[in-house]
Amino acid sequence: MKKTIFALSLLGVCLAATAQNSIPDSTDVFFGHLQINEVVVTGLAGDTKMKEMPAPVSVIRPADLSARSGGNDLPLIPAPRLFSELKWELSHGGRLFNNAFVALNVDWNLRQDRFYGRDDTETATPAYALLGASAGTDLVIRGKTRLSLYLIGTNLTDQAYMPHLSRLKYIGIAGMGRNLTLKVIVPL
Repeated sequence: MKKTIFALSLLGVCLAATAQNSIPDSTDVFFGHLQINEVVVTGLAGDTKMKEMPAPVSVIRPADLSARSGGNDLPLIPAPRLFSELKWELSHGGRLFNNAFVALNVDWNLRQDRFYGRDDTETATPAYALLGASAGTDLVIRGKTRLSLYLIGTNLTDQAYMPHLSRLKYIGIAGMGRNLTLKVIVPL
């Protein structure tokens, strides 16, 4: 189990380092392959570099080559995921409102059917999509930002879902339902 956790952590660090050192263009995709003894971890992470519509995606596919019975899947592997957001920036340098924006997003989590199923350790997780929205602005008085306001909504359709890595799914507790957050920042 320790070698599994180490392999997954090392792959994440390699993908993150590749992402930070990449040459900026319209799309970045990072592919990693790592083998430590009998554990092989293959991963893909990517993101569009479009300011108005970022779309990060991540997929990790590990395998235990020493598995003798059943499948060769490892425990606690996240489901493939795509997060997409469309953002409109409404004002810059306004007299009263500055940096105003409105954004819509969708968080797609695909079905996870590659799981460690021996001894009923894990179960498959169905796919789900969560709709979100946000809006925000800075309030400018006498040339200084006096207040920043943000309204953030997640899971706006109030969909019942079970995240694959949630330990609460085994006792029937779904992920968080509709949530609205008002964030106020007052600079000192």
